[in-house]
Amino acid sequence: MKSISYVFISVLVINILSCTKSDESITNPSSDGNLIANSSFEQNGSPSLSGWQTNTSDSTFISYSSIVPQNGGKYSIKLFNEWSFPGTIITNIVPPIGKHRYRLSVWGKAIKAGLNAGGDINISLKNGSSFNFRKYHHFSDTSWVQGELLDTITTTSFDTIEVKLRGNIDQFSSGHILFDLCKFEKLD
Repeated sequence: MKSISYVFISVLVINILSCTKSDESITNPSSDGNLIANSSFEQNGSPSLSGWQTNTSDSTFISYSSIVPQNGGKYSIKLFNEWSFPGTIITNIVPPIGKHRYRLSVWGKAIKAGLNAGGDINISLKNGSSFNFRKYHHFSDTSWVQGELLDTITTTSFDTIEVKLRGNIDQFSSGHILFDLCKFEKLD
């Protein structure tokens, strides 16, 4: 019994020690360098939020649209504008350790139902319970436009980079925002 405990503890320690992150580890990299695995919100020809987390399962706030930008797939994500509870989706990326330059580019299009409609994209750095908001871009055009954020981020083995797409959070806002072709790249 004692030898089984030593073997179990040894295997456990080896597994824990082998879980360290290398300087070049990236989760789910695509062949084009995009660190977002499901960048066009579809999988096998069907709408999908695989790789993304949502703030609700209510289709009033988060749904799909067949309106897509040029070179988009079949679907875009449609997020509701709401003062207290806008449609929001998030993906977390495990970055390589060290100081690197990144670019987030996303296509967005506002669908207005009143005066103010739109949405935003942002990048944040998460380390355990600490949260460091980095960059933000707002969309309000009613035609497809590409928004871009550039940032230099220094990370440790405990960090993740959060990419958030959100409907307008404004008390006078109504309508939706469409997002598609999300790309997060390490530039160096």
